[in-house]
Amino acid sequence: DFERMLREHLEELMEGVQKKRKDASSTSSSEDPTPPAVKSFLKAAASGDRRRCLSFMDGGGDPSARGKKSLTALHLAAHEGHTDVIRELLRRGAEIDATDEDGDTPLISAVINKKQEPVELLIEKGANVAHINNKGHTAADIGLMKRSLVIVTTLENVRRCLQFDSVVHEKTLMTAAQEGNVRIIDFWLKNHPDRKACNHKLAQSRTMAFIAALNGHLDIMLLLNKYKADFELTDDRGHTPLFCAAQNDHFEVVNFLLEKRCNINHTSITGRTPIFSAVNNGHDDIVRLLIRSNANVNQADEEGTTPLESSIDHIEFNGYDFAMIAASNQQVDMLKELRAMGLSMKQVNKKNGETALLGACQVGPEESVGFLISEGSDLNHQNKRGVSPALRAAYNGHFVILMALGESGAKLDLPNKINETAILCAAQKSSVDMVQYLHGKGCNISVKDDNGKTLAWYAAKEDNIELLEFLAKVGAPLDTPDTDGNTPLMRAVKADASPETVRFLMSRGCSVGKPNQKGENAVDIAKKRNHEELLKVLQKSGSREKPSPSRRPGGANQRQESTEDHLDATFTDWDYIYDERRKKKLIGEGNFGRVYEARTNKGQTIAVKVTKLKGAKNDRVVQKAIDLEMKAVEVLKAIRHQNIAIFLKSEQKDGAVYVFTELIDGMSLADHLKDRQSFEESEIRSYASQICSTLDFLHTRKPAILHRDIKCSNIMLTKRDVIKLIDFGLAKEIVTSTIAAVTESQCGTWYYLAPELFSSQAHVSYTPKTDIWAFGCTIFEMAEGEPPNRDKREQQIPNVLKEMQEMPLPSKKYSSDMREFYRHCVAKNPEQRFTSTELLKHRFLRNAERPKAAAGAGAGAGARAASEPAAHYLDPNFTKWDIICDDDNKKRPIGEGGFGKVYKAYTDKHQFVAVKIVTMKGNDPKRYKRAIEQERKGIEILKTVRHPNIVVFLKSELDDSGQFCIFTELIAGISLFDLMKRQRKPFEESGIKKFSQQICAALNFLHRRRPAILHRDIKCSNVMLTHEGIVKLIDFGLAKEITTSKIAYISMNQCGTPYFMAPELHSAEGNAQYTPQSDVWAFGCTVFEMAEGKPPNSHLLPMQIPRYFHKYEMPDISAKVSNELRNFYRCCVVKEPEARMDTTDLLEHAFLA
Repeated sequence: DFERMLREHLEELMEGVQKKRKDASSTSSSEDPTPPAVKSFLKAAASGDRRRCLSFMDGGGDPSARGKKSLTALHLAAHEGHTDVIRELLRRGAEIDATDEDGDTPLISAVINKKQEPVELLIEKGANVAHINNKGHTAADIGLMKRSLVIVTTLENVRRCLQFDSVVHEKTLMTAAQEGNVRIIDFWLKNHPDRKACNHKLAQSRTMAFIAALNGHLDIMLLLNKYKADFELTDDRGHTPLFCAAQNDHFEVVNFLLEKRCNINHTSITGRTPIFSAVNNGHDDIVRLLIRSNANVNQADEEGTTPLESSIDHIEFNGYDFAMIAASNQQVDMLKELRAMGLSMKQVNKKNGETALLGACQVGPEESVGFLISEGSDLNHQNKRGVSPALRAAYNGHFVILMALGESGAKLDLPNKINETAILCAAQKSSVDMVQYLHGKGCNISVKDDNGKTLAWYAAKEDNIELLEFLAKVGAPLDTPDTDGNTPLMRAVKADASPETVRFLMSRGCSVGKPNQKGENAVDIAKKRNHEELLKVLQKSGSREKPSPSRRPGGANQRQESTEDHLDATFTDWDYIYDERRKKKLIGEGNFGRVYEARTNKGQTIAVKVTKLKGAKNDRVVQKAIDLEMKAVEVLKAIRHQNIAIFLKSEQKDGAVYVFTELIDGMSLADHLKDRQSFEESEIRSYASQICSTLDFLHTRKPAILHRDIKCSNIMLTKRDVIKLIDFGLAKEIVTSTIAAVTESQCGTWYYLAPELFSSQAHVSYTPKTDIWAFGCTIFEMAEGEPPNRDKREQQIPNVLKEMQEMPLPSKKYSSDMREFYRHCVAKNPEQRFTSTELLKHRFLRNAERPKAAAGAGAGAGARAASEPAAHYLDPNFTKWDIICDDDNKKRPIGEGGFGKVYKAYTDKHQFVAVKIVTMKGNDPKRYKRAIEQERKGIEILKTVRHPNIVVFLKSELDDSGQFCIFTELIAGISLFDLMKRQRKPFEESGIKKFSQQICAALNFLHRRRPAILHRDIKCSNVMLTHEGIVKLIDFGLAKEITTSKIAYISMNQCGTPYFMAPELHSAEGNAQYTPQSDVWAFGCTVFEMAEGKPPNSHLLPMQIPRYFHKYEMPDISAKVSNELRNFYRCCVVKEPEARMDTTDLLEHAFLA
């Protein structure tokens, strides 16, 4: 019976199926009554068969004939993109805006299939772009749904028809936020008339920010932030974007939302906070981040469960991490609460071997350490780098914690992977008390690490004579060399230690003559570092000076040579720079031409002097003058001196001669005199010293060079008070044995011409003495505001000089030394006139303080002058200042960073300075007052810093509006970052070496101060390169004095730039421990940036760096560079801080040596 019933049922089902098929077939044939000819026509249009379409229409067929669903041939051709068929149909009269049964026009059909050319053709032929189909969509709406912004823009340019309705485009916006389509969302918000469109709620009351956070699209979040999105809006369950990001382990988005100060303890309708999402899903990195940002771990949900209790339930995920976080954040109460819940304090991190006790030994306090010891934590556990609690405490200078460990029975002499022990770390930190305690506990005082460094080695390096005396007393070795052969005595000399320290080591039998692996002994090192005082101490021992294989030649003449410039003279094309009125930007004008600002195809801004040629092109006199000018430029191209404008090249075309030089950021002395009438004697001495030194450099060359037009208008003063001689259009090489260049005309300015140049002889002889006369007249001009005899007409000057016994003197307000110096310059008889060499010895100049940049020898000099303070001529005692406005009378910043904007300003002391304005934000006045006081303290410290490679700090002040202003010297130059950007390529190795020498010297100078100073944000954008080729460290907004004996500044905030921050600063526990080693790491990343054009790991988002650091080794430099450079970089970026080279060692590295 069952089988029969089943068979009958199946037969009924089959009959039903057959009937449905028959009905469908008959319905289909009845719904499509299209004639076969029309069907063929429509098929031809869809396939792009123009010939068959023409045949149909030539036979009298209707070009607008309709088929199934009221589709026309134009719909089908537009949908498939057949523009030739569309043209023929329209030419034959097809209806351009015909609609099908959905209300779609041919234009909409083309948009649906994203066919750009048919869209443009139909628009051109007059299609209605504003038509709305049966679903209420325009062609532009459909284009946005199809994510075709090109088509949408094309349609919108004809007529604005896009409907800005979140309901219409809800699915489009949700999909874009899910997929991370920045372009769609940016277009929507940019064109939306409602400025709050970014906060429109979509399905389930979710905003675009909510959906982007849910899917981890940080780029969408950054875009929404640009449009002022509200990141606190909730969905229908009370969740904010922070919940979603924490739930789905989107670390970067969580970090971003916390930076935007989103409510970290916001509760959902179930009473849960974002940290629940991270805990319950096992996202330990997110948990750490939220706790570090003060998430409440005791806030219960509606069931009465707290995040801490929930973490115990999920112990397999992150129970251990909570203990580590609590210890590393000095939260003793949380540690105790976790223990009360049953969490063990002995857990070991499987990744790095860290424990809660190790974390506590890094940051303290002693109460945390005592609690963990009482809970049975392993006192002798070593992490994967071999670091024990005792070594960690010693390295971080925690003497009290070290003693607590010792009294609890911890082993104090356990070595790490590079054989460092606690007592060796104590010596590194220069702590006599810790060394004495550890020695008393039986620690080995003869220990040395894998690099051969001993206790005495570190004591000598730190110039700690008290520690050396203790080591000598207990019998520690004082003369053991490291693996490079450097003894403690050599380290003391390299560290510029005090003579007392050097004498003590020598008195204890340390060898002066013992060589290191480079063949240098202590005397050689002292000579190399130009340390005369230490050299005297060493040579008194009777040691014989050994010749140093690395000693470089050079003497006084070499010191006059300037740095190599960074301007590229090989450019092949250039153009003038135009102002807002489209006129060439004129920056100077004289008797011999005009000077304009120009830009080359190498991306550099330069000056070009244009001299129009007079006379016929074939005129021999004119051509001879051109040849002489070209020859002069070739001579000047070879000149490199810090006080002479750099000449690049010259060319002749279009009836003019073009001479290209560096563009100097400053004003001429003549322009300064317009505002001041005269200079102070100290200023005249400074400027005269530089000018005279420059003339001596020119005049003593073989063959010599003359300037022949010295005057205040041809002398530029840079923002750093460095003199630059310009306008060498008259300079000629002296090629005769009499050192006299003979010309046929008087080429100088009459008030500055020497008497012998007005000779009645046919030829006028220019000599170095004529330059000296002009120099003397320039001294007078600086003192009186105009040259001597300015009350006479130019034509009278020859007779005045002939009849005058003595030139007029500067006023008596100036010293007799200065007036005498001037007299020696303007002696009427050339033979009695002083030479530049004689003038430099005159007592008026003998005590002149000249800027280091004007006296050094470039990169090498800057790098080796680490302990010499540079003289700067900026007066910090100004009381009034104004920001310099541009041509539009607007205050435009010359620099901008995360901590404020930098402007160019002018003071009542008649000097240009840079002012960094930091506007405090928020509503916590006490906090800001503390921050300002801390910043002011930092500025007071930095004001005392004088080094040729460090920006000069002047003062700070808090104005009435609450803005904090920091004043520094104004640097005429460009950052290394901008220079790479301009030249569109990284630096050559020679440039990297030059810049690294100077950066390393500056850092060494800072780190060796007592107390030391850290920079904390070394990168190419914070390193300026002056026009003289001198590197300058800027942006010490993050720099802090290290005020404790442990040489470590502990901050709860990571203040650097993620790509340049050392691994220890990415600690998950949130204690950013800045040390000189962290500066060295950033320096290494900067070397990488110079070689590659980008920092290491730049393929990652900044917020990914902390999370993934432990997975990656630092990338190697891929560019073709030497092994020395590659090794130098590697020495900087060693992951273990204690194994990282310091700046003193780096200066001796083969790459910089």
